[in-house]
Parts: sequence; structure tokens; C-alpha cells
Amino acid sequence: EVHAANAFIGNMVRFEMLSRYGRCQQILDESVAYLMYMANETGTLWENVGSYASCNHGFASHIVHTLYRDVLGLYTIDTVGKAVKLRFSDLELTWCEGRVPTPAGPLALSWTKKGDTLEYRLDLPAGYAVTVENLSSLKLVRKP
Repeated sequence: EVHAANAFIGNMVRFEMLSRYGRCQQILDESVAYLMYMANETGTLWENVGSYASCNHGFASHIVHTLYRDVLGLYTIDTVGKAVKLRFSDLELTWCEGRVPTPAGPLALSWTKKGDTLEYRLDLPAGYAVTVENLSSLKLVRKP
């Protein structure tokens, strides 16, 4: 029971608030509910919840940042300090993967659930350090 809001700024701010409280599955569910109909209709994301204005709006790309952070688990990427923080949460997905460019080269993360284990692979540019926060109920195993 969410009060009606527009795509900008209401729904995007909602995703940020859900992130703050670790509601990652809810972000995933609601991003599909709030955005998929747009992508299905036009192949783009819109300025408003209806197709009466810009139907290809740049701000909507913020959802990609949100999904990489809260679903994939690339919580922070500090390209100056060459540090990455991963944060894994309980999600209904069985696997996820993504890749982000950095000035030092690409950073890639993938994970798969196997029973009570979440196996992940992380490819970092040279000189990067990583910290991991496990908010999931699964045992983490880093694969080479």
C-alpha cells in the first residue's frame, strides 16, 4: 500500500529509502512493478508514470545504480582509493552478474546460490582492495 508517486522523484527516492533500510528484495520487486511496463511499451524508462511526457528520460538510469548496489552487491566503488565494498543480501534470485568500467579497468562480480551457500566471483583491477558485508542468511564462498 504505497501512496501514488511519480517516477521522478517519488519512486527513485523510494528505492533509495528502501536501500537505506536493507530492503533489497523489495527494491527488486518494486522496480519491476514500477518500471517494466515502461520498458515493455517503449523500450525506455519515462519521466512520469504515464506516457504523456518524456518517454526516454536520463534520470531513470539511476535504477541501474540501485540494482548494481542492492541486488548485485557492488555496494561502493571508490576509484580514487581503489576500494570496493560488497554487500550481499537475502534475495529470491538464484544468480546475478554485472560489470562496471573503472579508470584502472573493468570490475566484474557474479554470484550463484548453491544450497545454503552463495558462491561469488570478483574480478578487480590491479591494486584494488575489497571488503565484504554478508547480510544474507547464506555462507559466502569466493571462487577464483
